[in-house]
Amino acid sequence: MAKCDIEVPEDDALSLPLKPHSVTVFAPSSGSVAGVPGAVGFSGPGTSRSVQITPMTASAVFEMIGVEVGRPHLLIDEPDGASLYKINAKVTWGSRTFFVVRPPEVFAGIVEAGSHCSVVLTEDT
Repeated sequence: MAKCDIEVPEDDALSLPLKPHSVTVFAPSSGSVAGVPGAVGFSGPGTSRSVQITPMTASAVFEMIGVEVGRPHLLIDEPDGASLYKINAKVTWGSRTFFVVRPPEVFAGIVEAGSHCSVVLTEDT
């Protein structure tokens, strides 16, 4: 069996060890945008987060949440970030833009190790 040599700083021993992606999360604003009812706008500078983003197949997402999603991805973040991921929130990662499809699910790990929230995203094309 292969040995895993991931080093986790002592002060961060209970957080997610693999968060290679830096994203910015923008909360959707309520009301109309440019006079268009139902249009979603975004305000503020956004919140920076270190997360993990993984592409998924449409069939896997449909099996998971029962909704068809184009260009789906799964975002994994610390549980304290769950409140940022409201439906229609915008997530930018470099030049790529994603939108939150459904509220996050928060999972409690054993003694906090492995605790995380998972968020289904769709990529804007």
